[in-house]
Amino acid sequence: MPKRSVIKMIILSLVSLGTVITCTVLYAADIHRLGEAGTPGVPRVLVLAYFIIYPALCVCVGSVSGTEGRYMGFLPAAVALLISLCVFNLGIVFPYAALGYASFAISYFMSAHGGLERCVQDTLSKPLGIFILTTAYALAAALLLCPLDALDTFEKYEAPLFFTVPLGLIYYPLIFIITGAAAGRFPKKLWPVPLAVLAILFAVSNCYGSGIFALGYWNDADYYMRQVVPIMLVYLGLGYFALLLSRVFFWNRPELLIPRFWVALGSLAAGPLIFGVAYIPGFCWGHPLWGELLWYLLHLGLAVTVGILSGRNIKRYVLMPFFPLLVTYIQIYPPVIPGTEPKLPLDLGEKWCVICFFACALCMLLKPLLKPKNKRV
Repeated sequence: MPKRSVIKMIILSLVSLGTVITCTVLYAADIHRLGEAGTPGVPRVLVLAYFIIYPALCVCVGSVSGTEGRYMGFLPAAVALLISLCVFNLGIVFPYAALGYASFAISYFMSAHGGLERCVQDTLSKPLGIFILTTAYALAAALLLCPLDALDTFEKYEAPLFFTVPLGLIYYPLIFIITGAAAGRFPKKLWPVPLAVLAILFAVSNCYGSGIFALGYWNDADYYMRQVVPIMLVYLGLGYFALLLSRVFFWNRPELLIPRFWVALGSLAAGPLIFGVAYIPGFCWGHPLWGELLWYLLHLGLAVTVGILSGRNIKRYVLMPFFPLLVTYIQIYPPVIPGTEPKLPLDLGEKWCVICFFACALCMLLKPLLKPKNKRV
């Protein structure tokens, strides 16, 4: 086994062992505290370990192991087994091992073959590729956000405009800014992108019959023309303004482009998607706790991804950790269904943006460990 692989294996083993021991000790202390207080309940450490810490550990181990291929192929399974033995639950071996080996496969493919990078670069170098990408993103965001906009929160949850305000003031404008900035790569050919985004949001919103863009929701046609149409024009203006700025300040300066521009734009683009995805468990399956945990995992995953992508040149990409921090700060609280109490402490949500910042910075510093031997990244 190469020396580099041995060093990686030792470091990952120590990190995994230390993480599992720390979580086990904290869990025992939390159980003791609850027993003395006479308050039954699930320890916070157990929830955080099962759904956040251990999955993140398996992803990190799988990602690092994948750069060495067959030499460290056993490590994700070993870490999953270690976790299961410490929590006395062999049933979690398979999901944690599957998570680790999925990360292993992605990392191995990216480091050994480079097919993903070539595919992304080819897509972003053509007007048709960018148009398909921005259209797919707008459609995905619309399918996630418009159902929330269509909820009758005023009558059902006694929370007027609970979703409409953040969607109208933050997430809908952000979609136009992101897609417009991407279209600035080829402004002469991609000028219809903001119009296409508006058409997608309008169509999806009218499918639900309610929301900011829906014709059927506003009984007064005059009110629709005086209030909603100007809002649409403002959104279009934001899209074209972002297109112009990105063309002038970014696309005309090649040193600011791939990967820095796309990493920054992609991290901001994750905001509306995370907002919509995090509410799915609560509304569809009645599990608000899973929605909160999903919110934490998605933001942490975004921070780790941005850190790994930016770690190839720390001096140039030193500001990248601020982007996942910004995305998490905009959604400073996990998703809580109106009329219910959060299942996890709110102070954890308030601090999560700082945790994501340091997680991203740490991944940037550890990125050299992910470089395959004898290969430039």
